Amino acid sequence: MQVGAYWIIIYALAVAPMGMVSGLREANVLFAALISTFLLKEGFGDWHFVSACLVTFGLIVSRSRI
Repeated sequence: MQVGAYWIIIYALAVAPMGMVSGLREANVLFAALISTFLLKEGFGDWHFVSACLVTFGLIVSRSRI
């Protein structure tokens, strides 16, 4: 599975700007937090919320054309 994920990233880097691909890779942290909260019933404390907000803000800023 890791080899497949690696090749997906290599393909994405070939067809899209590196900034967008690396931002999407960082969004995996958000998906992992959501899965652990809703499926595994783990806690989603203050620090998880702050971290998720910072990652989301970073994705929005990198996507905007300021």
